[in-house]
Amino acid sequence: MTAIWPGDSLNLDDPWALEVIRVGGIGITARDATLIPITAVLLLLFFVFFRFTRVGLSLRATAIDSEAAMAQGISTRFVFGVSWAIAGALGAFGGVVLSTTVGGGVRPGLEVYAFLALPVIILGGLESPLGAVVGGLVIGIVQQFAVTLVPAEWGSGFAEVVPYLVMLVILLIRPAGLFGRKEIRRA
Repeated sequence: MTAIWPGDSLNLDDPWALEVIRVGGIGITARDATLIPITAVLLLLFFVFFRFTRVGLSLRATAIDSEAAMAQGISTRFVFGVSWAIAGALGAFGGVVLSTTVGGGVRPGLEVYAFLALPVIILGGLESPLGAVVGGLVIGIVQQFAVTLVPAEWGSGFAEVVPYLVMLVILLIRPAGLFGRKEIRRA
């Protein structure tokens, strides 16, 4: 976009003023300390929504088999609309969160976040929201260890490759991911 319409990028300033909270020698920004419980509450709400509400059950049924869901009287048109609305709301939340990071806003290099989502989702299992959370934690921790512990001789970008290496190792051991279900096909 900036090649066609050049302009200055406008950032949302950091509402947390880059404060760092130290707990037992570990530093965490006030932004992250705020986002962790917000994300936990969102995950809990989604769990309750998908597990115990009629619309959530309709979404799950349609995701599993849309033709069978239609046969049971579920409006797939409504379900697709709700799923797009949820995706849009989560995308807006993610955009606001990314825009409050240091140097936030739409900029070159932002695609790295999208590419990092691939090993997280595959590691956790494609159909498991809990697996995505655990996969994100595993990938984040392993990547931080790689940044601090990997020798400089391995290259400056090795930490960016580590998530994909972890994904490959896990897929060799568990092809469906950590929380994925093994698909059984009958002839």
